[in-house]
Amino acid sequence: MAEFRRVLTPGGHILAAFFESESEPVTVFDHKVTPAYRWPIGDLATLAVEAGFIEVGRMLRGSREGERFRRGHLLMRKNEQLR
Repeated sequence: MAEFRRVLTPGGHILAAFFESESEPVTVFDHKVTPAYRWPIGDLATLAVEAGFIEVGRMLRGSREGERFRRGHLLMRKNEQLR
């Protein structure tokens, strides 16, 4: 998160899309390409705020047919009040 904040322009936004863990702790799972992780949306939002972002919005989408997990999305803006 700190690196995202460092490289963003002033007022820049980031949209994080991830597999959501349904309030369970961060969980590793087998992915076709590499090990991957499911994150609780609240925990990821907290990490982003601690790294200097302001949460603009969040969305959870249930898993669709053929998908194993629901999806989380966080839209965040770089907090210019922090240096």
